[in-house]
Amino acid sequence: MTTVKNIKPVLVTLLLVIFINQIHAQIYIYNKNSLEKFKDGNTHVIVNDLNFPGSSEYLAVFKQFWTITKGIDFVKASDLQDNLKAGDSYFGLETVSVSGSMGGADVYTMLRLWLPTEKALAKKRKFTTDDENHIAQIYLSTDKKTYDITDFDGDGHIFNWNPGILKSYLKQLSTLLLSGKTIDLTDKVTNNEQLALLKNQTLFCPDDNFHKMNAFNAADGKETIHPDEIFQDYKFSYKILSNKELEDKLLADSEPFYYLLFLRNSSAKMVGIVNSRTGEIIYCRYHKLLAFALNPGDLKEIYKEIK
Repeated sequence: MTTVKNIKPVLVTLLLVIFINQIHAQIYIYNKNSLEKFKDGNTHVIVNDLNFPGSSEYLAVFKQFWTITKGIDFVKASDLQDNLKAGDSYFGLETVSVSGSMGGADVYTMLRLWLPTEKALAKKRKFTTDDENHIAQIYLSTDKKTYDITDFDGDGHIFNWNPGILKSYLKQLSTLLLSGKTIDLTDKVTNNEQLALLKNQTLFCPDDNFHKMNAFNAADGKETIHPDEIFQDYKFSYKILSNKELEDKLLADSEPFYYLLFLRNSSAKMVGIVNSRTGEIIYCRYHKLLAFALNPGDLKEIYKEIK
């Protein structure tokens, strides 16, 4: 059994107990037909400062692409207790450190969607994670300074995180919740019909995918692997974009395209290809053991699937 060694959520002080089989890749939805519990309420995004860097851009994305509830807004973490309401849902960034029986710790940063429990609504004690009824979560990649994150923009410590990528996440999560199914993307995903399109289309790749990693997360967030090394066995067209260039391209949505998304938490990683217009992951491989960085073998495997 795994227990919590340390936890410092980005936006709210919480207490959490997690079992190792609850750690999943990228998106996880806990229960079937979860949407029925909160579709008639509003959604609130927990922030420390209503005017954090990029706040207007993030809020605009939420308002445009999170339409499965009645409305959405930002709420300050300091005001959360007084803003809890039955039937409303809440998004928050959380960072969790989980220690195992053999020692060591795994660190996970996620965007979590939850509902308040009856105890939380009764306001009889200080709010903790025990007061969250978890609906879904989206795992994110960070450098080793995860605990320095102070607000929703990530303070530069979250890789592949901007309003454009948030748009993709919200579209995908909305689609999954509307389907009424549970989902765990640790499973292998291969959409052969869409992958085949990459024989004649460019695969876009954000430069956040190339940060060097080790067992303790990115060494300093600056050291990178050269793209030519990673793509040496990928024989179709590809293009490297900066984080900002990918954000602009996703928000403009002038034409659909596919981009490579690399996510890593502690010793596990996910390599995926995302449909920009739908947010759907058309290719996904999840690696659990000593999987610290994107490597040439990942792109070689993608090339073989496309070919």
